[in-house]
Amino acid sequence: MSEFEERPHFNVESVDIANTRALLKLARKEIGGYRIRDPVEASFLKVAIPELSPGGRLRPHMNQTFAMRRTTESFFPPGYALRSLEFSVDKQMRQIFPADMYPLFFGGTGYWNYYDVFSRLDMDELFVDMQHNLQSSMADAYGIYHLLSQAFRSRLGDSPTVLDVGSSMGFGLKKWLLPGEGFKPIKVLRPPRRGEPIVPGEMEPEDDMQPIIDNLTRQTPTVGLAVAFDEHPVNERDPDALARVFSHTFPMSESERRPDEVAEFYRLASQSSPKILASRHFINARDASSSQQLAAYLPDGKADIGILSAVLFEQPPEVIGNIFNNLRPLFNEGALCFVTDFINHVSPNGFSFIRGNWWQRPGSFASYVMDPHRPDVPPVELARFTTRRATEMWLSPEGKELLLGTV
Repeated sequence: MSEFEERPHFNVESVDIANTRALLKLARKEIGGYRIRDPVEASFLKVAIPELSPGGRLRPHMNQTFAMRRTTESFFPPGYALRSLEFSVDKQMRQIFPADMYPLFFGGTGYWNYYDVFSRLDMDELFVDMQHNLQSSMADAYGIYHLLSQAFRSRLGDSPTVLDVGSSMGFGLKKWLLPGEGFKPIKVLRPPRRGEPIVPGEMEPEDDMQPIIDNLTRQTPTVGLAVAFDEHPVNERDPDALARVFSHTFPMSESERRPDEVAEFYRLASQSSPKILASRHFINARDASSSQQLAAYLPDGKADIGILSAVLFEQPPEVIGNIFNNLRPLFNEGALCFVTDFINHVSPNGFSFIRGNWWQRPGSFASYVMDPHRPDVPPVELARFTTRRATEMWLSPEGKELLLGTV
């Protein structure tokens, strides 16, 4: 048991066979070419499919995992569960195998089978890790919030307070507010035409807006205080929690492809800021009385900026409205909420999220702005990003007009 994180003891007597079957069906569909473009992920699925099949070692584990997530009323559809399984296996493999050996598994199924990886897994640890929501820490994804805080500075004030909902380890806030840190430039792209493929790093720039975006991102941060919380609080001093968030952020070969971001991950883990208050309590924004605990952290119990970064798509659709209702009393008049998530569009019923192939789908990550005190006014889409790292974006017509109106 971790010194920093209390691990609950689960007693699961029921199983959920139907969702495990759906998970297996999805894995087979993906490996058949429906979504997979990454040979590393394909290697994992090829060895996982027999273990998810009847008689496989992962089959009873997933039956119980789905049952427990249902018991705790967690949103855990098969596509989400498949990514959770991948990340949780990755976490243990990094502990089992030396760092210079682990990349050998990325070349195909041979090493997976030779070392019989699934016989080495601690199924209890796998079960506990899969009860956590996904908690990746893409620090550069917070660059858009710095940009927006500057764009709406006349409305938000010179020293706004931020409430970060579902902050994971708060690395995005640290990169935003720590002296000496800074975000990568955000490249502005020409919006893709209908049917045009979205290829990160290969799309045409839009030069008209680039100077405006550059000017906003170069501004010195003005945030006075940031209060961060997560339904599953994590502590960067806890080695187990750090390992879990690392695997959520850099699963499989991602760590090999992005060495600079890996170094940044550990650098930010070792630092703190007096401007960031991180709650270590289990605060659930779906519960009104739980979320009101946050008022004690905020100046006069109120915030000026709300940040919800890749947290709403993890929630059951029917509770998202409750989350905003519960958070509304925590915001000053004139406050703004910035929502960045895997969003398809905004419908009269609220956000429509991409639930299926969100993980590697270019253009699925989008940023919206909304007034928390005006639920009758639909959120405005500002931009879409080519990847979750949010360093390339194209502006929507409404977003372009909104930003131009602030400069």
